[in-house]
Amino acid sequence: MRSKLTVCLIALALTGLPVTAPAQTQSLAKAPAEITHANDLIRREKYAEAKTVLEGYLKTHAGDRTAAVLLGVADAYAEDPAGAAKAFDGAGPIPERYKVIAAKAYSDAAVNALKEKNYDDAIALSSKALAIAPNVNVLYIQGTAYTNAQRYSQAIPVLEKAKSLATAGFASAPTINAIDATLMTAYVFGGDIDKGLALGAALKKRDPGNARVDDTLAAYYSQQASAAVAAGKKEDAVTVLENAAKNIPSRATTMYVQAANILATGSDVDWKRVKAEADKALAIDPNNARANFTAGIALANARDPANAIVLLQKAKANAGADTALTSDIDAALRKLGTKP
Repeated sequence: MRSKLTVCLIALALTGLPVTAPAQTQSLAKAPAEITHANDLIRREKYAEAKTVLEGYLKTHAGDRTAAVLLGVADAYAEDPAGAAKAFDGAGPIPERYKVIAAKAYSDAAVNALKEKNYDDAIALSSKALAIAPNVNVLYIQGTAYTNAQRYSQAIPVLEKAKSLATAGFASAPTINAIDATLMTAYVFGGDIDKGLALGAALKKRDPGNARVDDTLAAYYSQQASAAVAAGKKEDAVTVLENAAKNIPSRATTMYVQAANILATGSDVDWKRVKAEADKALAIDPNNARANFTAGIALANARDPANAIVLLQKAKANAGADTALTSDIDAALRKLGTKP
């Protein structure tokens, strides 16, 4: 199974896409009364009322582009980007003076779609924003959507363009780091591991505490280990995870526990080896619930119930909200004749 990372959004203002005070789309001296009235309501910031007027008017004048544009403006200022995007879609070519508002509405709607994991919608909406006003942040949004949708070959050129524009525009370090973290993910899972590793190393050098680099690499190596297990190569899987533990110190505990669990599978299990692998995790984090659980199971199978119970009880004490693990611990303790 391909591992999937949810790439976090960066909170950025849409540079170059300011929203100014509402203004008329054109001289409305000869416009229908409904449009003149709606335009006046928008100017007075009565967006809900303007929307009601315009929606009623459009029911009988569906092709009126001015009304559709004004509806998009009303929705945009009312902070309803999805409604604004829909209205602007029905307006045909956006008048020049409203392109800034429309681009922001499309990009805001894309962000919301991305948060809701509607990646196809996020891609489509960001494309509409980019068609109006190419922008680093909108490129980042689109690249993130492609990455989360595991469409890495499409994500890479978008994110590379975002990085190029960000660098040329002297964007802030957090902006460039966020783009690089997502681009690294696309490289790694898109089959260009060397580029991904190089970019990850450069990013960690600039930002040593960047957790997304570690998350991406841990997910990648876990994926490789799972593939090895599926191919019947248990030893290869363990080697991958042990190397990952050395290369990603912040994820070493998880990698060692995963390796121990792999060693615990199959019909001919060396429980002493399983315990030794779990102990590598416990040497880093003595209170890790899953490491204690795996070590306890290893001792139970090695016929050392007394010490197994100690480790299992410690695992339960540190399991927190992990109800599945707690249930497994309780079952193991009952088998050992101890009340959970």
